[in-house]
Amino acid sequence: MRAISKRLSEVLGAHCANPTSRQIDELLQEGCVIEINELLLDLSSDLGGAVVFTRGAQCVSQTGTYDLDIIYGLSPDGYNIFHRNNMYSGRISNNTYTFGESPTGDQFCIDKATGAVHYWVHDAANEERGYVLISSSLEDFLNRLAPDGTSDNEALEKSKKIISIDLSF
Repeated sequence: MRAISKRLSEVLGAHCANPTSRQIDELLQEGCVIEINELLLDLSSDLGGAVVFTRGAQCVSQTGTYDLDIIYGLSPDGYNIFHRNNMYSGRISNNTYTFGESPTGDQFCIDKATGAVHYWVHDAANEERGYVLISSSLEDFLNRLAPDGTSDNEALEKSKKIISIDLSF
């Protein structure tokens, strides 16, 4: 196991995602031609597919703190990197590809020319404000990931979507 994979596993609780029940039927690379960063391929290989973080993972940069929930892999399921890039084609910049997702659905992208990592706010009204440079390289980004500092109770509270529900009809 490579040093970065080992660190992500031991420090952040990174592990292979349970395959989603929805298998991808279309040809995975159709309409999505990207040359995947070698480090992503190594990480996916080391950890067995798409990578999730049980302890939460955060990247602190000069522009803010960004939460990473999952790094896409090569399994033929909903977490497949080609499938995700097909989903976002036409929405993300042509010079980037997505490789991971935040808990809110925002995407982590790699610039194809420079290798820099950007955070893309998927519902930003202005494309320029939608992309934020957060790291000069994927390796730097992965090495700067740290566990989410919130307690389990705080994390549970942050993740609650429904405050209450009344089912009396």
